[in-house]
Amino acid sequence: MWKDGCLKVTKITNALARQIHLKWWSKAKSNWIGEGEKNTKFFHNLVKMKRRRSRVEEIVVEGKVIKDNNEMAGSFANWYEELWTFFEERRTNKVDLNNFEWVRISTEDCATLEREFSEEEIWVAVNSLRRGKSPGPDGFILEFYIQCWEEMKKQ
Repeated sequence: MWKDGCLKVTKITNALARQIHLKWWSKAKSNWIGEGEKNTKFFHNLVKMKRRRSRVEEIVVEGKVIKDNNEMAGSFANWYEELWTFFEERRTNKVDLNNFEWVRISTEDCATLEREFSEEEIWVAVNSLRRGKSPGPDGFILEFYIQCWEEMKKQ
């Protein structure tokens, strides 16, 4: 009975350690360390280094150094507001396409552009991607698609 309890605790501890390892591995987005590496401290330090490197300590706006976080936030907001105003003004200006010389593509090129991707082309593209990376926006890692390729083909 006691032995069964110890086994259960060991399994739970190992599962938790694995989850922590995967969390830090994913946050570190380390491509060059294989899945076999179990050094969570290493990944934790990688994340800390990335945070330090990506921290903005100061910015220079029109020759003036700004270190205050609120002033920096205001400067960023102003910059983006000016940027989007610029694009909005350009977007509302009509472009005259009457004098534009259109280049025609051949019927064969047109057919090539409109055809469906072949299964082989998709498989080559999937296999050319780098393995061991963080999940994409859909939450799945590349290895999932490779492992489930036959099933996904049917969909």
